[in-house]
Amino acid sequence: MIQVELFFGRNANGVARVSDADWQRFVLANLLPRFAGMTILDAQGVWTDPVAGTAEREGTKLVRIAEPGGADLARRVRDVTEAYKTQFGQKSVGIVTSPVCAAF
Repeated sequence: MIQVELFFGRNANGVARVSDADWQRFVLANLLPRFAGMTILDAQGVWTDPVAGTAEREGTKLVRIAEPGGADLARRVRDVTEAYKTQFGQKSVGIVTSPVCAAF
């Protein structure tokens, strides 16, 4: 199987833009229709602004998904990350994929 970790930042320009209610609506409309199951964790993201050279922190939702790999999985991941960037004005969504031995 492939484990996909998605990092959804909740801030833009230092301001919280994605409320808990916004997040829940996004999960229902975009994640649940595309993936059979997932684990969603609250996290604290830290990144360096390449222009200002300063470290920025933001609330983050970490979503872990384990499914068989393939082109369909890649398309669904791309579709959900593009939907998030468009809906919430984010520059990026972090994506980490790795092969795993998993059973459910």
